[in-house]
Amino acid sequence: MNWLIYSLLAMIIQGVVLFLVKLFSFNVHPFIILLYQYIGSIILMLVYLLLKKISFRVKRKQLFPLLFSGFLVSTGLAFYYLALGLETASRVVPLHNVGITVLPVLLAVLFLKEKMDWKKFIGIACSIICIIFLTI
Repeated sequence: MNWLIYSLLAMIIQGVVLFLVKLFSFNVHPFIILLYQYIGSIILMLVYLLLKKISFRVKRKQLFPLLFSGFLVSTGLAFYYLALGLETASRVVPLHNVGITVLPVLLAVLFLKEKMDWKKFIGIACSIICIIFLTI
């Protein structure tokens, strides 16, 4: 599969998941939702890694950055789920996506020296403008 198919599948699956989080947040605390999602994720990842015979080992110097990124993911999702529990998804999701659109691109340009041409810049600017109008 190529990157576009993976991206589309991720978009569809994550869109459904966020709808379910909003649906469940009326009766279940967002942190409990997140906990069960992680339990399901761990089971799925373990089965996949075992079936593919992929080693669990990482170098000692890679351990802290990997654990720290997990902490950031968990913390970010926790705040996101709390926001979904307090406000409509039509406001929270677009606003959240501004950060998902802008921050990785800026970090990639600054630290990975990825090229930013005018087409990419206009595309990101248009997406931000659209997200702002959706959120207002």
